[in-house]
Amino acid sequence: MPYTSPIGFLASQKERFFSFNGAIRFTLALDTLDPIVLFPSADNLMGSYESIAAIDTKYWDASAEEEHHWDMTITNMDTIPISGTAQVALILTEISSAIMTEKRVRCRKCGNVMTVPLTQTKIKCTNCGNEFIVPFFGGNIV
Repeated sequence: MPYTSPIGFLASQKERFFSFNGAIRFTLALDTLDPIVLFPSADNLMGSYESIAAIDTKYWDASAEEEHHWDMTITNMDTIPISGTAQVALILTEISSAIMTEKRVRCRKCGNVMTVPLTQTKIKCTNCGNEFIVPFFGGNIV
C-alpha cells in the first residue's frame, strides 16, 4: 500500500496491528532508507499490536521540505494460503500547526460534547454523569 506524505507535513507511523492465520513478513520501505522488515510471531499473530514512535520524518526532514514515499507490503511466509488484516496508523502533522493539548469527546449515552485534556482517558459526562473510557495512544506530549 504505497502512500506519499505531502510537502509541509511531518509523517509519523504511530502504530501497527496484524491479525493473520499464518506467518507473514511486513516490509516498510520509506524514501531511500534501508527497508524495515518485521516477522511478527506466528504464535501470537491473532491480534499482534505494536505502538511505535521511531519511524518519523521529523528525524531527517524536520522542516517537511520534501514529500516522502512510504510503501508497506505484507508477504505470506507460510506454506499454506493465509488470510487476515493489517492496520497502520500514519499521522500527518502540518508544520507550524498548534500542538494538541485537548480533545473533544461525545457521551454515548446522551450525546453531550465535552472538551477534556488530550491524555485523559476516564471521562464523566458533565450532562448526565455517565462514566466512559476514551483511549489515548499518544504517549508523552512534547
